[in-house]
Amino acid sequence: MDRMTDALWRGEPPAKATVSLHTYVSHLRRTLEPGRPPRTPATVLVTAPPGYALRLPQDAVDAWRFEASVRRARRAPA
Repeated sequence: MDRMTDALWRGEPPAKATVSLHTYVSHLRRTLEPGRPPRTPATVLVTAPPGYALRLPQDAVDAWRFEASVRRARRAPA
């Protein structure tokens, strides 16, 4: 939460920065999981004290796919 607050409001955050951050996360969750029914637990952007965590499958992030390809290439015969 502190890192997100610092990134969003450089310098002195507003008095209700935490409330605003929760609202931003709520909107982001709706964007990431448009079919998720209201008030059901999020599965992509989850609450993970002391803030949030992004939970994605391995093939959802190109950097992770690249790392997996490099690992496979290193194990492959010449």
